[in-house]
Amino acid sequence: MKPLISVIVPTYNVEKYISKCLDSIISQTYENIEIIVVNDGSTDNSLSIVEEYEKKDARIKVFSQKNQGLSAARNTGIDNSKGEYLLFIDSDDYIETNMIEVLENNIRENNADISICDFSWIDENENPERIKDIKIDVYHDKDVMQQLIDRNLQTVVAWNKLYRRYLWDNLRYPVGRIHEDEYVVHLLLDKCSTTVYTNEKLYNYIKHNGTITTSGFSRKKIFDKQEAMRQRFIWSYKTSHDDLLWWSYDLYFYIMSENIKALKAEENEYDAEAKKIMRAGVFRSMPIVLRKRLPKGYILKLLKEI
Repeated sequence: MKPLISVIVPTYNVEKYISKCLDSIISQTYENIEIIVVNDGSTDNSLSIVEEYEKKDARIKVFSQKNQGLSAARNTGIDNSKGEYLLFIDSDDYIETNMIEVLENNIRENNADISICDFSWIDENENPERIKDIKIDVYHDKDVMQQLIDRNLQTVVAWNKLYRRYLWDNLRYPVGRIHEDEYVVHLLLDKCSTTVYTNEKLYNYIKHNGTITTSGFSRKKIFDKQEAMRQRFIWSYKTSHDDLLWWSYDLYFYIMSENIKALKAEENEYDAEAKKIMRAGVFRSMPIVLRKRLPKGYILKLLKEI
């Protein structure tokens, strides 16, 4: 019998989209799945809709909790899953009918730890792109982490991947953070010996107004991403991932510079607290910069901007 795959669907106020999402999962060619829907305190009809699906398909299990955010909902899904593999799907997106079958086949044939597919980034009424020339790339050891640099967006996001369960032992998403994927992706990759990528666009990410990726200025979004970059930079140093360290340093200071510009563009946002956070980011990085002989130009440039 094929291994059980746990499909985790965090759900919050998506009454317009959840049916299409669940229909795409139910109709998968790979059938040995459990569908864990975590209702994260929805105030619309999302819960009623998923409960109706639960009555119709025994593979669906609905869990409800007070609103705590995407990280907490995913964590609840992990905690209540039983599958040998885990897959995350956002409840306002949908997947191609063969997505799970392709990812499972690739992870099994290549003895990989994570199986990754490409995705379509489309409007609600737009048809996804079809790939005719399908390619599969397999990476081992140091090249696994290198993909965080070479294929950053594909590698960072949570929802285009099939994970071996053990990767989530003693690891969960940071509750209350935006850009939660950025906080854990390097920790996941560090546990991997092999990853496999396909250029098939099997996940359909739908661009909605008001989502994290399409919404405008958000102070929390700015500082949560910056904190994720800071943590990865420090982790790269402590774990001697020197190639990732240089890239993480470059990205961290670039993000800080861009954040300063974004804050200054908004009235009264670049305040004393923001300046304090930026200065702390610079000065706490200096010991690592000096020890590893990283370029000091970033620091000097940022100090002028602050």
